[in-house]
Amino acid sequence: MKIEAIIFDLDGVLTDSMKFHVASWNYAFNHFHIFPSKKDFLFLEGLSYQETIEYISEKYNKKILEREKEKIYLLKKKKFSELFKFEIYPDILNFLKYLQAKNIKLGLVSGANKEFVDKIVDKFFKDIFKVIISGGDIKKGKPSPEPYLTATKKLGCNAKNIFVIENAPLGIKSATEANLKTLALTTTLDKKSLQGANKIFSSHQELIKYIKNITGAK
Repeated sequence: MKIEAIIFDLDGVLTDSMKFHVASWNYAFNHFHIFPSKKDFLFLEGLSYQETIEYISEKYNKKILEREKEKIYLLKKKKFSELFKFEIYPDILNFLKYLQAKNIKLGLVSGANKEFVDKIVDKFFKDIFKVIISGGDIKKGKPSPEPYLTATKKLGCNAKNIFVIENAPLGIKSATEANLKTLALTTTLDKKSLQGANKIFSSHQELIKYIKNITGAK
């Protein structure tokens, strides 16, 4: 098995940030007397904020006006900026540098806005990713294959030699429909929820060991 490139999701794969997204979404929706579950947001990870608001309002039978949708988004954004702490998972940075040393091209695909993605990259991952795709770079986000198809084209690699690392069903669907092999981490959801992936790992350490075995690390 040959690996030319690996494309990483951001939230829940590189950064331990989904807990802040969940808390800030709940804060925003609670202002409109909507009380979603934590699992709602974990399964919706990858959707745009507009699609998230639409889905939650429909699921909980609440009619949300356009101006209220904007208010929910602004409340979420403000609370997230208050709560968010820069936390990357242990061993991730060393793993990325190991992959670079093996001449494996690295990509980053996230549904998050460019401002947030750039902050994370500037703080932890400068000069690591050859390709970065954030929410504003594409017309259709996850679960559409567009984000991963775009990254694949920019990486210039054969799709059969690219792995994607994800943690959410919509991201797995996006990568799978782009004909990429998907490895999933159970950082936010259990194995049953990630069954669309080619292989599922219970920890970053387990995933790293698997990749190193393929790339010939001693």
